[in-house]
Amino acid sequence: MARFDHLAALTIEADQRFAELRALYQADAGLRVPPQVFNAVRKQMENVGAAWSSTAPHVFSDAQLAL
Repeated sequence: MARFDHLAALTIEADQRFAELRALYQADAGLRVPPQVFNAVRKQMENVGAAWSSTAPHVFSDAQLAL
């Protein structure tokens, strides 16, 4: 629980703590969505996007985030 409490606290000031949030996201694969997820409504595995990978996460640049 402490892990998620820490993440929640960071999101209160997300703009000011963005670098820390990004670093945690990049370092912890458990915070990223896997390339496939189970859709409970359709009762099947589905790809959530070709650009995403559990081993090589796509990280947006600051310029992309500003759009």
